[in-house]
Amino acid sequence: MDLPHYALVLLAASLTRSLFLWIGLKVMETYGSYPNCLAVAVLADLIGLVPYVGLPAKYLVMVFLLSRWTRAHVWPHAVVIVLISEAGMYLFHWLVRGPFGSFP
Repeated sequence: MDLPHYALVLLAASLTRSLFLWIGLKVMETYGSYPNCLAVAVLADLIGLVPYVGLPAKYLVMVFLLSRWTRAHVWPHAVVIVLISEAGMYLFHWLVRGPFGSFP
């Protein structure tokens, strides 16, 4: 895979994650805009690329930025919004890739 392919996959993942973050904001009845969700998703996905510490750092950054850039409190709003977005991403990956993991 080359760099443009990675950039396209990162962009698609960030757009999808931002949509699920925005849905989480609406479910939790918290004020926030879609551009804020997009910025949180892009930054979190970029931080998630760091080896070893990327995954926990991604979740911490998402919670921190959601609590700063929206009116979400850290607990329970921002944490539940991140959980909703991760559940949505899991469901999206399952629907795209199928129940057994990869394309034929």
